[in-house]
Amino acid sequence: MSTVHPSLSYNALIGQIIQRRRKQLSLDQSVLANGLGISQPAYSRLESGNNVISLIQLRKIASLLKTRSFEILHEAEKLEYELQKQGVSIIAERDAGISPAAAMIGVGLLLALFAQ
Repeated sequence: MSTVHPSLSYNALIGQIIQRRRKQLSLDQSVLANGLGISQPAYSRLESGNNVISLIQLRKIASLLKTRSFEILHEAEKLEYELQKQGVSIIAERDAGISPAAAMIGVGLLLALFAQ
């Protein structure tokens, strides 16, 4: 029986932070999608970590969320450190072979950190 090692892409980590902040402001994905000039499904892929967020997009998203891009990145660094202490690997590349089970465990642990 193989062991699943929890993993999470850095893109998914950033996306989860953005999603959390968006929900705190009670904004729909369509609001941010419109602000970026992209479709809601394309925006959803950014939040889920399936597409890479460019620096320009990150700046626009941060502005729409009434924050700054460095604050989102700083939160990502803190969460990455906490997740790594719990044994979660943060993978830089989007398609680095993270299994769905490993990703689900990684996201679950991330959400548990948000709940604290």
